[in-house]
Amino acid sequence: MDPEVLILSAVLAAALLPLFLFARSHRARQGAVALWVVLSAAGVFGASAYRSATLGPPVLNRPLEVPDGDYVSSDACRACHPGHYDSWYNSWHRTMTQVVTSETVLGDFEVDTLRVGDWSYDLGREGDAFWVEMYDPARGERARFPIVMSTGSHHLQIYWFGSEGAGRRLGMAPFAYLKESQRWAPRSAIFIEPESQDPKNEHGRWNRSCIACHSTAPRPHINDVGMPTEASEFGIACEACHGPGGPHVGEYSSNPLRRYRKHFDDIPDETIVHPARLDKQASVEVCGQCHGFTQFPDDPEDLAQVQREGFSFRPGDRLAETGRVVVRGGEHASDPRVAEAIENYGLELDSMFWSDGMVRVPREYNGLLESACYQRGEMTCLSCHKMHKSQEDPRSVKEWADDQLDVGMRGDAACLQCHESFETRIEAHTNHATESSGSRCQNCHMPYTSYGLLKAIRQHEIDSPTVAATVETGRPNACNACHLDRSLGWAAEKLGEWYGQPIPDLDEQQRTLASGVEWMLTGDAAERALAAWYAGWEPARTASGSWMMPHLAQLLEDPYPAVRYIAWRSLGTMEDLDALDFDFVGPDAHRAEVRDTLWERWNRERRKPGDRASSMLLYPDGSLDRLALGELLRERDDRIVFISE
Repeated sequence: MDPEVLILSAVLAAALLPLFLFARSHRARQGAVALWVVLSAAGVFGASAYRSATLGPPVLNRPLEVPDGDYVSSDACRACHPGHYDSWYNSWHRTMTQVVTSETVLGDFEVDTLRVGDWSYDLGREGDAFWVEMYDPARGERARFPIVMSTGSHHLQIYWFGSEGAGRRLGMAPFAYLKESQRWAPRSAIFIEPESQDPKNEHGRWNRSCIACHSTAPRPHINDVGMPTEASEFGIACEACHGPGGPHVGEYSSNPLRRYRKHFDDIPDETIVHPARLDKQASVEVCGQCHGFTQFPDDPEDLAQVQREGFSFRPGDRLAETGRVVVRGGEHASDPRVAEAIENYGLELDSMFWSDGMVRVPREYNGLLESACYQRGEMTCLSCHKMHKSQEDPRSVKEWADDQLDVGMRGDAACLQCHESFETRIEAHTNHATESSGSRCQNCHMPYTSYGLLKAIRQHEIDSPTVAATVETGRPNACNACHLDRSLGWAAEKLGEWYGQPIPDLDEQQRTLASGVEWMLTGDAAERALAAWYAGWEPARTASGSWMMPHLAQLLEDPYPAVRYIAWRSLGTMEDLDALDFDFVGPDAHRAEVRDTLWERWNRERRKPGDRASSMLLYPDGSLDRLALGELLRERDDRIVFISE
């Protein structure tokens, strides 16, 4: 029964109780009972009618947000934990999945027709109702589909539509809205994958896959008729990290004195999970349930259970009991189950890991597992990250929410809290000026070698830079990520001189060519994307200068739209581009014209490159050596690349 009905019935019962108790005759008591029944029925009907009138018709074309079992939703936490609730509400975790309304939508639905390849899409809205009109293969004609849910809001937003007769199974719109550039783009153009002229709507993908990490306590029901998918809450909510809140609410909501007494004892509260009070492994696995690669169970019955009710993992559990973590190489590769996982994933592992096993996408848990700071120390996710902004934190909510780092953890303090002996000898250790970017711990030991969301992201496997790893895997090293104007040979010599590293075998090109040129022109699509991002990164611009402009201009013609987008953004950090109207998904001729315009600008200004002009494919006067560039471009690694974000 609805809560409103229960409350109304209780009020009626209390109001009529005196009439029943003080009635002087049996008939009067019978009348009181009859009156109670009639009024209760009226209350039930009235409450139900009120609920129907206020809630409107039932939702039939998208998954439902329905707390289940001991889950009570974040609203139940708010009364007793208002500060924590507010900081969570202002985090990006909350907006991982949202029901579409005028308040949650980022994209401009009042635009001209969008085009993806040969297909066209008309967008529209009326109040809180949004839709896309497009070709419907089932009908053989264009039809209007309601946009009902969205995923993401920090960097970009992807939209999901419902279909008549599809139940709660969602279709994925073939376009996305980029928040930074405030524009629409084909969905395939914002990921490292080959450009597609045949967009797919991927019906059921949210129900099958995205739901696992973009909602709390999901129940996919993907094999049931109509995919009647539910989640206890959309987005990453309180109970995703603290576990089901029902026992906790039941324990303390009815007895405020018990709740306040609990603040003054040291006995662990067994009614709720506090990740910071778990042991090291259990604590990081709370984050690892989403920030790591996991594999579905092999047993058919277990798999069916997951497809119906979702993973059974709850904070405090062990991930291995519900789905094993997939790694490639490193210490955990000795686990025989990992070899099986590698065999099952096959070549898809290349989209998730570098060839030596280091994770290459934002799955920070996998990186942490392979770090000595975790394996031999006490480092956890919470060593640096702060899930709730405290009142003492002087930063704005926006600044805190960007990476949810604790105060000071964006700098060297994150490492010096354990490696305090380096604080007085940073310059001797790094061979860079103390306050320079080359002396920042994270720039060397957690460089930007992961990729996702159209940008480079810090790796979370803490290691030391080596040129040998770059030669073996193609992964950029920390030295050349800043010194794009220097060769791999130069970096190898410095690492040998300073730290005694052996110099690997390098060919002539690796010994002499600027690493930025090599990565931008000969690397695979993912390496080119990282190099393009480095070129716009302030520490790299400071260390390397602005000579990279003509090579970034060449990337405007890259076969992968995401690489083109990143290159254009980096160009904007060093050039005035207002007069150029570049569209990274525009026609080939348009992109070539913008590239040539930038080349002409460069040659006209003749920026002097110094004594290493040839290593940067420049003539001594600074003009671009287009012949050498063309020859190098023919060496580009054009193998097909997919990066699984």
